[in-house]
Amino acid sequence: MIVTEEETLGREERQRAALLLALEVLRDSVQAYQREHVGRLASQAEATFRRLTNGKYTKVTLDADFHPMLATADHDNVPLESLSRGARDAFYLSLRAALARELAAREPLPLLLDDPIAHFDEERRGLLLGVLEELASEIQVVLLTHDRRVLNNVREAHVLGVGTASPTRDSGRRIEIRP
Repeated sequence: MIVTEEETLGREERQRAALLLALEVLRDSVQAYQREHVGRLASQAEATFRRLTNGKYTKVTLDADFHPMLATADHDNVPLESLSRGARDAFYLSLRAALARELAAREPLPLLLDDPIAHFDEERRGLLLGVLEELASEIQVVLLTHDRRVLNNVREAHVLGVGTASPTRDSGRRIEIRP
């Protein structure tokens, strides 16, 4: 009976050691996966954010939990909370666009944006529309806005106007109006 219990105990100890080893390997794999993908997302978000801020922000880093840290030519470790509302909106849009591109490689999903330019100045609005037009060549972009200036500046779009008689000046667009 003691021999049987010792064998059982030995078997359980080996199983425990194997499980601990498997857990360590799995943890290392998850961390490597996060580093690879988070780094790629940060790099893509950085390129878009740099463009939307005319190069003011030169670096975007994300930790494994997606907490951002930004840099300018003069300052490292600029916290997101210190940015203006428009710059924060530009950052989050950059990150969402990077995530949409990343996901599109596996499952094409639309990027849904609800008035992303509400806090943008005129210059940044134009930059954003350029970014969205390029993005729309890769994935479907659904842009909701009440700002007619946006609709007038988008070169290609299928516009659905709700509750309005003339959503754009450009008559070459496919426009469906639903009151």
